[in-house]
Amino acid sequence: MPSLSPQLVLQGLALTTLGGLSLGALSWAWGGWRRARHAGRLSELELRRFELELEAARRRAEREALRQAWSGPRAFRVRTKRLEDALGQVASFVLVPHDEGVLPEFLPGQYIPLNLQRPGDPRPLRRCYSLSDAPGRGYLRITVKRLDAGRGSGFLHERIQEGDLLEVGPPAGDFHLDPESSAPVVMIAGGVGVTPFLSMLESASERQPERALWLFYGVPRGEDLIQRERLEDLALNARQVHFCYSRAGEAEQALAASASGNVGHHCRRIDVEWLLGQLPGHFVEQAEFYTCGPDALMDEVREELLRRGVAPARFHQEAFGGKPRARHSRSFQSPTCQVELRRSGRKLTWTGQHPDLLSLLEAEGIESVPAGCWRGNCHSCKTALLSGEVGWTEDNVRAPERGAVLPCVCVPRGDVVLDA
Repeated sequence: MPSLSPQLVLQGLALTTLGGLSLGALSWAWGGWRRARHAGRLSELELRRFELELEAARRRAEREALRQAWSGPRAFRVRTKRLEDALGQVASFVLVPHDEGVLPEFLPGQYIPLNLQRPGDPRPLRRCYSLSDAPGRGYLRITVKRLDAGRGSGFLHERIQEGDLLEVGPPAGDFHLDPESSAPVVMIAGGVGVTPFLSMLESASERQPERALWLFYGVPRGEDLIQRERLEDLALNARQVHFCYSRAGEAEQALAASASGNVGHHCRRIDVEWLLGQLPGHFVEQAEFYTCGPDALMDEVREELLRRGVAPARFHQEAFGGKPRARHSRSFQSPTCQVELRRSGRKLTWTGQHPDLLSLLEAEGIESVPAGCWRGNCHSCKTALLSGEVGWTEDNVRAPERGAVLPCVCVPRGDVVLDA
């Protein structure tokens, strides 16, 4: 049998990564690596590089195998329910599989969809919540703020107790850390938007302890903070946490005066000019920037960071709220046209009065299209487009498969027919 060159072994790894992550190919690459190492044809640097790449491919293969094993709703039991803030408005729910089966290795920052069956509702309410703990711990945790008009959050806070079952979909979403990257990370959170960053910080503390992660977390007052003590504990090594209070009082001023080390308390709102002044100079060119919070905060942060030279590919944002946006980042001069709903037997008139198609459907009482995040993230509203064309109303939308649309982030460009 001919010997394997380092180049051929690395090509095998590339095929493993790009060709479906089959475990057979992974075994072949591993065997080739061992033979090449034994023959002494790889330098120590090449060996280390190959070992890291092979381990990354193995983790991706395991995640993909588990993801394929969980493709639909699954019953989870609420193991614990705990309040997380001084005002009693934020609660964490630790969920474990009712079938005691294996959990997928989700990516830190992803979310899970929940189907919440409220008494008297004809169909479940679909809501998406960010995972707020590290992967690989044998459970899923979500941290939910009760909103005044929030049907989903209100149901979870009022009705769901320890021991209850919830219907949960598999983890999803493109807003997550790249576990194979060592680039510095800057996280900008507003209010309950800190939840995906809890997952990122917890994961990095275990798996990438020397990776630089800086969190800027804005709230009105100190009593609004979620898991303050845990965040302070996570601010070690290259990780820093900065709390910003937009309505600071004496308590917050005392915290700011006594702050030290990797934890900062600041009596001010977050703005980009100040934030960049806190960071090492090379972060603008090298760091990955993540933001999650109210629309106004994210829009301001995105505009300013891009204007100051942050590449669009290094900016990531995640919206939340489960309610329509008053406006979108893109606008179209959409003509007055007809929106036909084939399954419902309805024909609606689009006049441009609504910001997106889903808002029109909701206003007309159409319930055949479920709403989730209203931001194009969760794909809960994905609907087949039978004819016509639409325009996207948000930048960087993860488009569904060909022939499908996301009504929460699109408008018709003319007459359309939806399978709804």
